[in-house]
Amino acid sequence: MQEVPLKIIGPNTNSDLAIAIQSEDIDWQSLPFVMPESGPIRFKFEKWLKSMNIKPNIYASVSGHEALVSMVALGCGVSIAPQLVIDASPVKSKISVLKPNVNPEPFELGVCCHNNKKTNEIVAAFLTCALKE
Repeated sequence: MQEVPLKIIGPNTNSDLAIAIQSEDIDWQSLPFVMPESGPIRFKFEKWLKSMNIKPNIYASVSGHEALVSMVALGCGVSIAPQLVIDASPVKSKISVLKPNVNPEPFELGVCCHNNKKTNEIVAAFLTCALKE
């Protein structure tokens, strides 16, 4: 089992939003948020918002981690994304990773498959590599 950190991100363009998130004491209540539509990342984001006592001003809800990063890069709001998605994003130069007082809980990453698929050559090779960690 491995952990994938989740990061709170915002735009780094020359906009009012980008300027607002550069403050040492960010006024989270005044920021627009881009929320995941559903799934574990939405649950973790809502849990983080609650821990920070933030009632989010939701600008948009989108599906997919890449879409969250793109919406932030466009300056639509702040959001959450797995570090792996941020690192692989073609728009990573247009976002900043914010440093809140409390960080979101990371994802726990695991691998599973049906028992009858373990004999498939490709699946077996993948599992062998994954289990080396």
